[in-house]
Amino acid sequence: MNRNRKWKYMGKAVLSGVLVTSLLVGSIGYAEAKPISQEETVYVELAEDGSVKEVTVSDLLKQEGKENVTKEEKADKDTKLPVDVKFTYLLDGKEIAGKDLVGKSGKLTIRVKYTNRSTQKKSINGKKETLYTPFIMATMMVLPSDKFTNVEAKDAKVMEEGDNQIVLGIGFPGMAESLDLEDGDIKDKLKSEFEITADVKEFEMDQAVTVASADILSELDLEDNEDLQDLEDGIDDLCDVSGKLVKGTKKVDEAVTKFGDKFGTFAKAITKMEKGTKVLNKGTNTLYKGVKQYTQGVSGLADGVTAYVQGSDKVSAGLSAFYTGIKDLPETYKKFSDGLTGYTSAVDKLADKDTVNALVDGAKGVAAQITAMNTNLETLEKSYDEYDKIIADLKAQADSCTDETQKQAILASVSELEKMAAEQEKTVTALKDATKSDGAWKKGADQVSGGVAQYTGGVQKLAESSSALTNADGEISKGLAGLVTSAKALKDGSGKLSQNSKKLLSASKKIKKVSKSLVKGGKGLADATGQLAKGSGQMNKAASAFTKGFTALEKGTGSLASGVKKFDEKGIQKIKDTYEDDFVSLKDRLQALGDLSKDYTSFSEKQQGVDSEVKFIIQSPAYKK
Repeated sequence: MNRNRKWKYMGKAVLSGVLVTSLLVGSIGYAEAKPISQEETVYVELAEDGSVKEVTVSDLLKQEGKENVTKEEKADKDTKLPVDVKFTYLLDGKEIAGKDLVGKSGKLTIRVKYTNRSTQKKSINGKKETLYTPFIMATMMVLPSDKFTNVEAKDAKVMEEGDNQIVLGIGFPGMAESLDLEDGDIKDKLKSEFEITADVKEFEMDQAVTVASADILSELDLEDNEDLQDLEDGIDDLCDVSGKLVKGTKKVDEAVTKFGDKFGTFAKAITKMEKGTKVLNKGTNTLYKGVKQYTQGVSGLADGVTAYVQGSDKVSAGLSAFYTGIKDLPETYKKFSDGLTGYTSAVDKLADKDTVNALVDGAKGVAAQITAMNTNLETLEKSYDEYDKIIADLKAQADSCTDETQKQAILASVSELEKMAAEQEKTVTALKDATKSDGAWKKGADQVSGGVAQYTGGVQKLAESSSALTNADGEISKGLAGLVTSAKALKDGSGKLSQNSKKLLSASKKIKKVSKSLVKGGKGLADATGQLAKGSGQMNKAASAFTKGFTALEKGTGSLASGVKKFDEKGIQKIKDTYEDDFVSLKDRLQALGDLSKDYTSFSEKQQGVDSEVKFIIQSPAYKK
C-alpha cells in the first residue's frame, strides 16, 4: 500500500480543512480584534492570449476605533506573480483560441490549469527540500444555459442558478509535490487542474474569476499536538507488544512442537498397548478355555482318584490276604523237605523188604504231603489271579486319569506290582514243576504198595524222581523265602499307598472345589481383558484423532508464529518505519507548509506590527460577439 493510502484518513482531514478554508476566503474572522490589520487583494486582469494585462493592489487598513482606509495602486504588469491560471479551449477535439470561438458551435472542452511559482527551501528530516507556498485556487465560470448544454465537469462542480450553469473548480498547485505524495486518493484530491465539457451553440462567455489564497494552513500547528504525540506513543507501545507477541508465539510453537513429539511417543505406546491388550484378551480367553478343560479334568481326576483309592484299598486287602496265605508256606515246605530227606534216605534201603515196606509207608506220607502242598498252591494261585485283577484295575484307572503326575504315580505302582507278580509266577511255576515230579513219585509209591513185582522198575524211576526233587528242593526253599519277603514288602507298601491315597483323595476334592472358583475368576479375567482391549481400542482411536487434531494445531501454531513474525516485520515494523519515515516526514512537511502559509501575508511590502493577509483575484477576458 502506498503512503497516500496509509495516511488517507489524515489526508482527507487536511483536505477537508483546506476546502472549508477555501469557502471562508475573504471572510476570515478572529476571536480577538487586532489593533491594526491589513487585508490585501491583488487584482490580475488577463489578456485574450492569457498574458497579464494589468495588476492592481488594494490594501484595506483596519484600526480599532478609527475609520477603515483603502489604498490602491497599480503594479508593473511584468511583476512576477506567485500563481497563474491558464485556460485551454478545444472545439470538436481541436485546440482553438478563446477569441476565435465566439459564435461557433460544437463539442467544447475547456481545461483550466493552475501554476504555483512561489517556493522556499525548508529542512525536512535533516534535508533541504523545495516546498511550494500552499495556495488554494478556485475558479468560477458562468455558462448561459441557452448556449451551453450537457455540461459535465471533471474534478469540478456544476450548479444551476437561474438561466445559468455555474462551474466551480478548485486546485492546489504544488501541494502534492510539497507533501511528496505518490499516486493515490489524496494526490487525486490535490490536483492543480480541472476540465469542462459541453455542447455549445454560438459560443459566448463572460469573464471567469479565479481566487488564490495562501492562508489555508496558517492556523496549522502540529508541534504540540497531543493526538499526534499519543499516536507516536501508541506506535511505540504497539511495537513493544508486537515484539513480545513474536517471542510468545515462538515459545508456544516450540512448546507445542515438543509436546507433539512427546505425544507421538505416547500415541505409539497406546497403539502397542492396544495390540498387547488384544493379545492379552486372546490369551485370557485361551486361559479361560484351558481352565474350563482343566476343571473338567480335575473333576475327572477327583473321580479317578476316588476309584483309585477304592482300588488301592482292594489291592491292600488282597495283598494282605495274599501275604496271610503264603507267610506259613516256608514252614510247610520245611516239613515237606524233612520228609523228602527221609524219603531219599529210604531209597537206599529199598533192597530189602523192610526197606520196601518202609518205603511204601514213606511214599504214602510223601503223597499226603504233596497233596497238602498242592492244596496250598491252588490257594496261592487263586490269590495270584486276584492279584492280576488288581493290576488290571490299576491300569484302567491310569488310563482314565487326566492328571499326568497321578497317572505316572499309578503306572509306577503297577510296574512294581507286575515285577512282584512275575516273581510270584516264577515261584509258583517252580512249585508246580516240583509237584509234577512228586506226582510221578507218588504214583510210584502207590505202585510199590500194590506189588513187589514192579519194584525194580519203580525203584529206578523213584531214584530219578528223588534226585530231581532233591535238586529242586534248594531252589524252592530260596524261592519261597523270597516270595514271602516280597509279599510282606508289597503288603506294607500297599498300606502306605492306601494312606497316601486318602490324602490324595482329600487334596483332589479341594482342587475340584478351588477349580470352580478358578473358572469363575478366569471368566471374569477374560471379560475384564475384553473390556480392556475395547477401551484401549477406543483410547487408540481417540489418540489417533487427537494426533490429527494436534498436528493441525501444531501447523496452526507454526503458522501463527510465522504469521505473527511476518505481521511484526511486514505490518507493525512497517507501520513504525512508515511512521518514522513517512508520517514524520509528512508531519514535518505539513508544519513547514503551515509556516509558509503564515509567512505569506502580503504581495507588496507590509507595515511593521500589522497583521496582514493576502488573496489574488484573477479575471480572464470575456468572449462576446
